Amino acid sequence: TDKVKLVLNNLDLTCKDGAPLVVIEADKLFLTLDTGSQNTLSDGTSYTETIAESTHVAGTIFSRADLTINGTGNLTVHGNNKHGIVSKDDIRIEGGKLSVDAPNHGVKGKDSVVIAVKVDNSVQPAARWYTGSGIYRHVWLTSVNSVHIAHQGVFITTPEVSEDKAVVRIATPLKNE
Repeated sequence: TDKVKLVLNNLDLTCKDGAPLVVIEADKLFLTLDTGSQNTLSDGTSYTETIAESTHVAGTIFSRADLTINGTGNLTVHGNNKHGIVSKDDIRIEGGKLSVDAPNHGVKGKDSVVIAVKVDNSVQPAARWYTGSGIYRHVWLTSVNSVHIAHQGVFITTPEVSEDKAVVRIATPLKNE
C-alpha cells in the first residue's frame, strides 16, 4: 500500500459523532504540522459511524498504519470519546508542539511510541572549545489529569513558631487545563 502525507495548515476540524481523522489502509501516514500553524482536531463523546464498529476506531486521530507526526506547527487534540492519538502500528513524534487531552490515553501505539528529541545548534554551532552543543539538561515528559496541582505549586510557610506550638500554612493551587 501507499505512503500518505497530510499537511495541516491552520486546520480546525470537529466530528461530533466520530473521529475526524481515520486512516484504514496505508503503509505509513505522515502528519506534517506546517510552520507557524495552529491545528485543532476534536471528536465527539460517542461514535455513531459504521466505520468505527468495523475497525474499532478509538481515538480522535486513528490510524491502522505507522503514524509519524512532524513539522514545526502546533497540534491540539481533544479526545472526548476514549483516546487522543491512536495507531495500530508505530507512532513517531519527530516535531511540532502537541497538546493532547483525552479521558484515557493521550498517545497510544500498539507496537511502539517514539518521541524524538532533536538539538538545533545552528545559532552557535559546535566548536572545538565550546561544549554546549547537545542536550545537557534533564528532559521530562509530564502527563497530568486536566485538574492537577500546578508545577512547583505546593507552598508551605510557618507564620508562627514558638517553643510550645507552630502554625503551618499550606497553599496548593489547582490548575484546570
